[in-house]
Amino acid sequence: MLLPAKVGAGDGRNTRRGSRCPIEVLTVATDGMPECLHRILSQSSKLREAVSIHAWVSQGYTEKLHLKNPKEEEEGGGGGRGRRGGGGGEKEEEEKEEEEEKEEEKEEEKEEKEEKEEKEEKEEEKEEKEEEKEEKEEVVVVQKKKRRRRRRRRRRKRRRKRRRKRRRKRRKRRRKRRRKRRKRRSSSTEEEEEEEEEEEEKKKKKKKKKKRRRRRRKKANPPSSKNPKPTPTTPCQNQPKTTAPKNKPQISHFPS
Repeated sequence: MLLPAKVGAGDGRNTRRGSRCPIEVLTVATDGMPECLHRILSQSSKLREAVSIHAWVSQGYTEKLHLKNPKEEEEGGGGGRGRRGGGGGEKEEEEKEEEEEKEEEKEEEKEEKEEKEEKEEKEEEKEEKEEEKEEKEEVVVVQKKKRRRRRRRRRRKRRRKRRRKRRRKRRKRRRKRRRKRRKRRSSSTEEEEEEEEEEEEKKKKKKKKKKRRRRRRKKANPPSSKNPKPTPTTPCQNQPKTTAPKNKPQISHFPS
């Protein structure tokens, strides 16, 4: 349990009241003390026996205040009314953290399933490509079978597109949730690492896009070596062009 409280010499509790109260000797200023610590110190002898407070002092403030026996506090419940109150809020925070961890585990399982599905889809695509090659090699193919196969392929492609869209949306949502959770919990260094990972992913996606564009351009405009221009077949086209005679008659400027 972490409770910040001001520490100073003066009007604090710095005496042990017999063997009943095992609270370690501290000079705690009552002005800067939080309410929950006030309650702990002002509660009955039973709770005082169960509690021992350890304070690490730095620059006039305690960093940690640790309760030895949390069972007493759990019995206190919520709200802080009565003698055993005050521990409900922190218990709720712990429960929230546990729920968030469970949600993260579920999301990781979903991601693993999606990765498996992607692998299966890739294998299906490979099989389809092999089928296409076989069809090209076959000269005689029934038209009905061809149409059926084309329809199947189109349906599969549509399904894949839909699935990919859904996955992208899910991933975006999960990333947003994770960022929010990590912002609540983590320090600035962890956030920077996340941003770096996201930037690397973006760079990889850009590279993939560039490669796809290049392939498309190559397919659309193949090089001239693969597509040679047709040579003329008629003999008249192959004949060299006739040029005008170079030795033109010279014109004399002076009349004879």
